[in-house]
Amino acid sequence: MSEQWEKIAMILINNHNEPLTPQEAQELKEWLSVAKNNRYFFNELHDKNVLKQELSKFDPAAKQAGWKNIRQKISLYLDTISLVAQGTKHSPAG
Repeated sequence: MSEQWEKIAMILINNHNEPLTPQEAQELKEWLSVAKNNRYFFNELHDKNVLKQELSKFDPAAKQAGWKNIRQKISLYLDTISLVAQGTKHSPAG
């Protein structure tokens, strides 16, 4: 995963735990404006019902494993976006 995508993933994770710095907030704003899927994904991460549903799949003692799973999903999502973006950059103008 590129450094840019890793940084966005960390911003998304940190956004749940603490306030973002002004620079992080700006980077998040820019990332959200790049694609509708980014906004959709962000909204799902902040939907309490979605989070409760995802976390309910895990034993309360395994809360850390639940967050690890969410981080992996974020990483996979960002990898997919990165591949799509790379394909878009290399495709001929239509």
